[in-house]
Amino acid sequence: MQPIYDWFRDFYERTGINLTFIYDDFDRARMIRGFILTIELAVITIIVSILVGVAGAWLQGSKFVWIRRIVAGFISFFRNTPPLVQIYFFYFGLA
Repeated sequence: MQPIYDWFRDFYERTGINLTFIYDDFDRARMIRGFILTIELAVITIIVSILVGVAGAWLQGSKFVWIRRIVAGFISFFRNTPPLVQIYFFYFGLA
């Protein structure tokens, strides 16, 4: 691996493009931790989304009209707003 690290250091010196996550141990460790965190968040988000979807689908068949209306409102809100607006709402609006 050392020849690869040396090549990227030389590449930086020649071009000014600094890819430290390839040849620097500290940056590589941070990049790997970030990748693992991204995978963990994706798995957790998928699981929670499935649970919310199943609960919503189950509650749409409820005998109570007000529960069906709440679920329909929830579905309408999240289907009809762009994901970026939802991200801004939850990040800035609920903070």
